[in-house]
Amino acid sequence: MVVTQQWRIGRTILLIYAIAVLLNYVWELAESPLYVGIGQLQNIWWHCGIAAIGDGFLVLIIYLAGWLVFRDPYCFGRLDWRGCLLILGAGLFVGIGIEFLAVNIFRLWAYTPTMPLLPGLGVGLAPVAQMVILPALTFYAVAVWQGNGIYETSMKNKRRKIMRIVSRMLLLLVLGVVLVTPLSGHAQKTKPAERTLTGFVSDNQCGLKHMPGMGDDKSCALMCAKNGKFVLADQDHKRVYQLDKMGQEKAREFAGQKVKVTGRITSKTIRVTAIEAVS
Repeated sequence: MVVTQQWRIGRTILLIYAIAVLLNYVWELAESPLYVGIGQLQNIWWHCGIAAIGDGFLVLIIYLAGWLVFRDPYCFGRLDWRGCLLILGAGLFVGIGIEFLAVNIFRLWAYTPTMPLLPGLGVGLAPVAQMVILPALTFYAVAVWQGNGIYETSMKNKRRKIMRIVSRMLLLLVLGVVLVTPLSGHAQKTKPAERTLTGFVSDNQCGLKHMPGMGDDKSCALMCAKNGKFVLADQDHKRVYQLDKMGQEKAREFAGQKVKVTGRITSKTIRVTAIEAVS
């Protein structure tokens, strides 16, 4: 059976997308504690799945960039220094661009204090690394999968090739997750000193930016906190801090106001000792 060029390209694109979604899903689960509110979602599996679907399209954008630059739909089948350089550059551009727009411009999500940031950009290191490591791993897997003569090889050889791909993917993915996961628990290893932070009393649904049509900041925070919790939104540093039980009680009277919160930061939560308004 003759396999047309169009069919092979289409199959390559589908394979890239499927593998990319799978790898990004695992990564999203691993880094979820680094984002405000995601670690506490009951449907975190579904939430990370939706994010992985979007990540798969970003990997396809990087693939199409390579196709256009090298004029070869199978350019990543032989990764030389030029291909690696393109993956690195495109991954950094996509990762930094998406995170910068989402966090600093549209404020679609926010980081917990345990998220390491790229200096001067205010974007998370983990999602940027995700767009560099996982596309390279995806293209490598597809290149091995669609090696020379894969369409004519026997089923036995295909199974061997698939098992080799899966084993190498799992090894590299585990190494990547091992690098990301400890970031979420690093702050818990040492007892933090008491600090004073300045920000606005918001809620965990709105975070840094209140939803339109909900009245002023105070009304919105009080309404959203009925089905959620109060948080401290540090708009200057693009950070959102959870508040402990005592902090929840103290924060209610300062809803929507600029305040100074004193307490110890453990992981993603401030263990509040005092809250006072900033004039």
